[in-house]
Amino acid sequence: MIKELKPNYGDEYSWHEVNCFFRAWSIVLQSYHASYFDNFLQAMFLNWTFFPESIAETEHDDFMLESNANVLSPLFNVQAEKVFYKNQYQFHELIRTSLNQKHRLIIPGDVFNIYYNAAYRTKHGEHYFILKGCDQQTGRYYILDNLHVKNGSSTLYEDFLIPWDVLYDSSQLFFENFQPTSEPYFWSISELSPHHTNNSRLVFQANLYILNKYINQYKDHQFESMLSNQDSKAEQIQKFFMKFNHKNTYFKILKSIFKTLEIDTTTFDELIASFNELKSKIPIILAGSGSSSELFAQYTLLERNILLHMHGLITEYLNTAQSQENTVQQISLEEAVILNASGVNLQMEKEQITIHHSATLKTDTWIAENDAFQILWRDDKSNVGYESGDIDLIEVEIENRSDPGLPFQSGVIIVYDHETLLFGGIQNIGISLFVPQRQGDYCVKEMKNLMPSLKLKIRKDREKGLLLYYKNPQDIEYRLFYENGFSPDFTEIGIFSRTWEPIDHTTVFTNLTVYNHNLIMKGRDEHVRI
Repeated sequence: MIKELKPNYGDEYSWHEVNCFFRAWSIVLQSYHASYFDNFLQAMFLNWTFFPESIAETEHDDFMLESNANVLSPLFNVQAEKVFYKNQYQFHELIRTSLNQKHRLIIPGDVFNIYYNAAYRTKHGEHYFILKGCDQQTGRYYILDNLHVKNGSSTLYEDFLIPWDVLYDSSQLFFENFQPTSEPYFWSISELSPHHTNNSRLVFQANLYILNKYINQYKDHQFESMLSNQDSKAEQIQKFFMKFNHKNTYFKILKSIFKTLEIDTTTFDELIASFNELKSKIPIILAGSGSSSELFAQYTLLERNILLHMHGLITEYLNTAQSQENTVQQISLEEAVILNASGVNLQMEKEQITIHHSATLKTDTWIAENDAFQILWRDDKSNVGYESGDIDLIEVEIENRSDPGLPFQSGVIIVYDHETLLFGGIQNIGISLFVPQRQGDYCVKEMKNLMPSLKLKIRKDREKGLLLYYKNPQDIEYRLFYENGFSPDFTEIGIFSRTWEPIDHTTVFTNLTVYNHNLIMKGRDEHVRI
């Protein structure tokens, strides 16, 4: 199970702006870093806007493969490949192997045989499934999909289960109906290194490079040729709208980022409004018999003005980003991965991390669900003495600011390949250790503890493995919570805060230390090695 793959809750793009292929890729890349969703779309639509001739006649997947070396590897720290298969057995075996290697998988499919969608047995349609895990006992795959949400009209991809044979048959139909000359395949995306960071600055630098190179002589040659070729009026209008929607998405992404940085977009908004107004006039002229040369000149001038203004805003963005990097940081978790699928309010100040849960939604982590707020560090055995010595892996103080009995838990999370340990205070009435994947035996131990705050520690013992400790405010020494140890071969360790029903709740983490990782606290000038 790849728990980092989560629903695209912050996705504000319509189907006209982002199709199911690019949306699937954005969701997959977001599982590596939150910034990758918008930044991937920005990079893709930057190509659509300035280099349409290189991708206009290619399939989506060929474009992705061609773009891999130029976009995915340097900007997103991943590589993608097509994994070909010859039969159903090989299909499932290759998927299982890829999942065991933590690869992200995108499976091409046809909606025709998807029984939980309105198009079932009525029409064929391209679709792309995001695979996140498998259950060999029941023969089902865990997927992220939208076809079960509002009859497939929703742009939200949520967790779902699909039988192995249904996914395989859907994939076969895809190649029969949409790529009959190709051997069947699926996409496998793997990371080049485990360190992912916000790459907004790199993507905007790429924008600026392209704008500097092309802005003075830029002309939309595809639009120009579209107006002069022999296509029917209907084909011309269809091509125009496809091209316009790509550009409009590109501008929308930029505008969204500018506003989050509090950069004034008033003029940009006015230019985009004019662009949208022009959009409504073009189909009327294309459908008529008059000359379109004057319209093309107007279109080109307006678009160049937009690009010039974008150039100024991007320059302002890069200057702002540089200025922010030069300021003293409050808390930097540079080696950590922050999971915040549900968008809980996060505040980092001084040496304190505060999480505010909202009564409008639940934020839980349980088996296939992974929406709880988490900060995770990968297992790091690089220091001398790790294998043989007794090591404190993580230590943290936690305060839960809610009334006793409400449905919340916060504490330390330990992630293994096939199960997860959730250890911490629960409902301000106890301390619990859960392993959700153990189904009926998921509650390993629970004890009463009425303290709203406590300290937790995970220690690696050379003989017993990982041991779990707790300490109340009045205690002098830590107490062992559970007598048995757990395997030291975990993949990630960190902190979490979850609510399994929608409630107003606040969790505060302080005095956080993580073995062999960097933490930068406010007022310190250098990395503190824990």
